[in-house]
Order: sequence, then structure tokens, then C-alpha cells
Amino acid sequence: MAIALTPYQREAINEACRRHQVARLHAFGSVVGSHYQPGVSDIDVLERDMAQITGWPDVRGRFDGPALFLTGALSDYVRPEHRDAIKDLFPKARFARIHDAGHWLHAERPKEFEAAVRAFLEAPEPTGATA
Repeated sequence: MAIALTPYQREAINEACRRHQVARLHAFGSVVGSHYQPGVSDIDVLERDMAQITGWPDVRGRFDGPALFLTGALSDYVRPEHRDAIKDLFPKARFARIHDAGHWLHAERPKEFEAAVRAFLEAPEPTGATA
């Protein structure tokens, strides 16, 4: 999949990705699974691996604890047709959306993001039927 970008656009996207990685390094201490390759831009990696990045992973196993799938209402990363597969892997999954937020809901709507996560963490675990 080729993405037609000007050199300026490529550099702007790469700079944004670099800033995001730096923020992750500060937040988490390291980037788990990061495979930095000098001379390979983030755009090059996205072009090369887009099908794998956007595809549904072949995952086996299951997590039986509570799980929150919090999405931005403007993002299509977690679609309604994914819910059955998610529920197979996370039987106690709960789904919530943040209005006027895209994929980066934590950055676009930080107060709403925090409130939703806090409500999930402070809620008693449901008994019986799952949400």
C-alpha cells in the first residue's frame, strides 16, 4: 500500500511519531516491542506493515477479569462487528465511547478519558451476566 506524501508531509508525520515515542518513553520507561531501525522512517514501516497493523490478530487464550474497551466515537478501530470476537477473548468486556474523540481519545478528551477509566476501575465487578 503506497501512501503519496510530499517530503514535507512525510517529515511532519515522522516528527509527530517521534514526539509520541518520546512521550511513551517518558511515560513507560521503554517501548515494549520497539524495533528501531536507523534510516527506516515511521511512514516506511506503516506502508510496509499496514495490513498487519490494521488486521485482527490471531490470538488464543482468554482473560476472565473485567476489561474496558474505551473508544472515541469518531474512531472506527473497535467496530460493532468486533464485539463477538472481543467477548470471546474478554468475557467480561465492557464497551464505552467518548463523544467527539477519535483514536487518540486520551489526548483529545483527557478529562472524559480519565472519568471513564476511573468509573470503570471504581465500579464493582458485575455478577452473573456481563455487559
